[in-house]
Amino acid sequence: MRLLKDRFQKGISESEIISVSFEPRQKFVASSAFEEPVQVFRYPYMKLFKKIIHREKLPEMNQENALIYMKQTGKIDESQLDKLEAIQNNQLKLKGRIITASCITFTPNGQFLAIGYANGDFLVYNTRTWKKVFENEFNSKIIGMRFFNKNNDLIVNLANWEIIFLNMTSWEIKDVKRVSTQNIGEILVNESKTLLGLIVDRKRILLINYKDEQELFRLKAHNSGINMIRFSPDQQMIASCGNDGKISLFDVNTGEIMTHLIGHTDEVHAFAFSPKGNYLVSSSEDNSLRLWDIQTFKCVKIIKNIPAAYTMQIQGQYLILGNVEGGIMIFKMF
Repeated sequence: MRLLKDRFQKGISESEIISVSFEPRQKFVASSAFEEPVQVFRYPYMKLFKKIIHREKLPEMNQENALIYMKQTGKIDESQLDKLEAIQNNQLKLKGRIITASCITFTPNGQFLAIGYANGDFLVYNTRTWKKVFENEFNSKIIGMRFFNKNNDLIVNLANWEIIFLNMTSWEIKDVKRVSTQNIGEILVNESKTLLGLIVDRKRILLINYKDEQELFRLKAHNSGINMIRFSPDQQMIASCGNDGKISLFDVNTGEIMTHLIGHTDEVHAFAFSPKGNYLVSSSEDNSLRLWDIQTFKCVKIIKNIPAAYTMQIQGQYLILGNVEGGIMIFKMF
């Protein structure tokens, strides 16, 4: 397996990229950042195609609550009386803050872009017309979205530890699972819907039974904060990364450690399995990208001078990263 740099778009956001997605038909790349619009680029030229702006809803404004809002958002201070007069004369139209899109994903057929927001809003856009075709309001921040049931369903993870199963044809809710374990950082559901993988307090990884939440295994992986977990494509392993620079692999059937992938010299916040699970790609704050052979557990490629990524996705033969400097990098994998 080789990695070849394909596209590098610098400075598309003022802050770090928190979510990226590559449209499966290779027409679009989408990204999100803190309190910025979702940006959609045309691939391969990476020209900005569309901005999707979603703002908080504001109450009806009179002079008093408009002043409170503007002071809170830093748009005014008490010395700016001209703005107050403009409010009084209905000449000033206030806009709510842009809501952060905490996760975005194109559907496997490329027909839709699903966007989950930090306030719990969930929007779906048709990628042919770019019209909004569905919306819902969940009761907590959306912290993750993944495909399920052979890509027929979308799992939406909420910060209140609820798991929402959505049918991607009707976008109706098929099932809701509320996990009783507290202080969860991330929740994963395996494909057979028998296991839950949890990060708890950023210190522990638990494998529990999906139905009754009985603890099956407590996985000891990292010396400091755990940042991410993922099941392998064949569902036989669960991998984790942490602030100690390690990527750890466990057998989900026994809970036993298979290996620690050691090589990064700083925190690892993102990794991804290749579609067949033969390889794993990791990004670190040591500004390197590493390619690991999962059959031999060896690092087979190191690419240096790559800004750390907190989000990455492998789509077909492409690896896409959103980095801490507000840029997007795309690599071909072959």
